[in-house]
Amino acid sequence: MRRWETVDLSIYARAFAVVGRNPLIFVFPIIATILKIALGFLRGPLFDPIGGYDFGLMQLLFYLIDGFAFGLTLIAAESAWRGSRSTIASVWDEGKRKIGNILIATVGLVFVIWVASLLGGFLGPIALLVPAVALFFLIYTIPAAAIGGIPGGAALSASIQRVKQNYLAAALLVIVSLLLYYYVGIFLGTYIATAVTFLAPYAVAIIQAIVIGYLAAVTARQYDDVAFYRRF
Repeated sequence: MRRWETVDLSIYARAFAVVGRNPLIFVFPIIATILKIALGFLRGPLFDPIGGYDFGLMQLLFYLIDGFAFGLTLIAAESAWRGSRSTIASVWDEGKRKIGNILIATVGLVFVIWVASLLGGFLGPIALLVPAVALFFLIYTIPAAAIGGIPGGAALSASIQRVKQNYLAAALLVIVSLLLYYYVGIFLGTYIATAVTFLAPYAVAIIQAIVIGYLAAVTARQYDDVAFYRRF
């Protein structure tokens, strides 16, 4: 079996050490979550809720914040895999140069999954299959923009090409990402929020940052492997 048809499971173990030695990886997800919490309080004064535009505009803004924060986290994680010591300033500078690509890639990713969800609604019991397939092929979209520097729209097609290079690795990455983000990042965060009400927003921010930081480390390393055949 060719190397690019195998799955390097050691990435998932080594990622713990990478994030442990580089706490900067957690900074941007925490900032993004706190920013969204603050914007949530301003929803009424800033957005007119007529016709549901309040929710739609705010949700789009949240997606953009999450996408850019994840892009910055990927940049920090990829640098950590190479053994470099990044700073907030250095990651931010690189992120600013790629912000257009990252945001356009985020919008494209969200739009495709949204359309896939609408189409899946006509399939009844297997409604989730269509968006799941879309997510599978687009799992490397933001890494392509943030790490690869690929222009926003082209990042979607680049992701599909990267997935085709190693279906097994992409499938495992999608499964692990969904399990960790939803069952650990959201459910555990919600549980802690109900147990410690006055610290709820901050507890959720920290838990989600840990999950996103770990997933960014795994994703960055996996993307480098399939895109550039790098071995750190």
